[in-house]
Amino acid sequence: MKVLKSSRGSALIMVLIIFTVFTILGTTLFASNINQNIQINRSNNNLQAVNLAEMGIAHFQEIVNSYVEDHQESLTIYSLYDWVEDYIDGIGHELIMDIPEEGSDYSYIVNNFQLSLINNMLEISFNSTGIAYSEFKTMSGKMIFQSGSGTGSGTDPGDSDIDESEWGVGDDEEYDNEESGNVNGDYVSNGDTLFTRNVSTNYDTSIEIYGNATFEKNVNANGSSSYIYIQDDGIFMDSLKLNNYETYLEVGGNSLFEDQTHINGSSSYIEVGQDALFKSAVNLNNYQTHIHIGGSAGFEGDVRVNNSSSYIEVENNASFDGQVRLNNYQTSIHVGGGASFDDEVRMNGSSSQINVEKDSLFNQKVILNGYKTVINVQCSAIFKEEVQISNASSQINIEDDGTFFGPISVTGWGSEININQNGVFKDEIVLQGSSINVQGDALFLFSPDVNNSSQITINGDLYYDGSPPSGINFSGTQYPVSEYEGPLDGSFSCTQSGGFDNSSEINY
Repeated sequence: MKVLKSSRGSALIMVLIIFTVFTILGTTLFASNINQNIQINRSNNNLQAVNLAEMGIAHFQEIVNSYVEDHQESLTIYSLYDWVEDYIDGIGHELIMDIPEEGSDYSYIVNNFQLSLINNMLEISFNSTGIAYSEFKTMSGKMIFQSGSGTGSGTDPGDSDIDESEWGVGDDEEYDNEESGNVNGDYVSNGDTLFTRNVSTNYDTSIEIYGNATFEKNVNANGSSSYIYIQDDGIFMDSLKLNNYETYLEVGGNSLFEDQTHINGSSSYIEVGQDALFKSAVNLNNYQTHIHIGGSAGFEGDVRVNNSSSYIEVENNASFDGQVRLNNYQTSIHVGGGASFDDEVRMNGSSSQINVEKDSLFNQKVILNGYKTVINVQCSAIFKEEVQISNASSQINIEDDGTFFGPISVTGWGSEININQNGVFKDEIVLQGSSINVQGDALFLFSPDVNNSSQITINGDLYYDGSPPSGINFSGTQYPVSEYEGPLDGSFSCTQSGGFDNSSEINY
């Protein structure tokens, strides 16, 4: 009996040992499983945080890229900078997105925005933080937009893509009315009208066309206070002359002028609502005359504004293929877009001005002979040939970068060349009683000749090989020409050239 009791005791002890062992193993396995689940959840949350941070970068990039795509026809690198800056201000410098998922809040925050605009390159840097439970992952993103260097649409800031073949009545269409005799005096036509003979007006008479109009012969507004009104497009195959006081032409659509255009009567004008193409010479010969174009304009012949207080105004881009002459007091050209001048520009009248709201390209010599003559360019400007300023108190003002390929002579006392960004000077410079002021960096390939109370002031770095010539004052550092990082041949800050070159990157 004692032996049996001893066996039962041994068995009980063995059961307790086995139970204890399995309990410990179970507890260990349970704890291990909990830890493993915690690690798996943490790993999953960390991966989720990474994905959310990437989503934040993609979200902001999509916002910017969508704006660029929607506004590519008019967008410039400077206006894109302004829009991004306004957008960041508008969201309080943080883009926050909560993503509810399975009862838990997943979110990302995009912030720490930094904008840099140098040499027509916009760089947008920012951080994106993904949040999944208690896991955080921050990564940095960058977007780079580079505006096209050179000229708009590949060649020209004044390029307006004018296609006159689409104007007026098409070759396969018929006119509603055809006037085969001379028209002299009052005339009204409802519908598209073709004039095959000479057209003229007398005192206080009018020609009114409610449709398109084509004039195959001369058009002369001879009587004072007379006018020609065309509701749609106007096509002038021969010369147009406004010969008397307060005569005018108004075209609601586009207008083509195949032959010479003369405004000879004082206070007379031409108004075109959309685009216009002048294929021959344009002359404004009397006091207070003007041409106003509501769209873009091409001037293929010489342009002469010969009498005081007269002007040409183009709301969009303008190209001038012939010579441009501003020959009298307060004569001017104003272009609301970009402008290109392919022949010599000569400003002879005092207080005459050329104002361009976007980029400008001057392919030939530019001469400012009149007192207080001014060229204002609100974006960048490139001068391919010689620039002469020979009269006092005259100015060339460039809001962005200025590039000068040819020699510069500024001999008018108190005259200035002012550049608000960077300046590149690739030929000789002679200053007498005048100044050049550059707010950014400046590069000189030749030693400037600075005489008679003249000076060159640079508020940035100087790029010049050798000791700085006397008369140059700069606040930055001098570097050799080879270290200049800007475009030596110039670039346009406000001209579209088929969109932007852009790239992006993510740093984990």
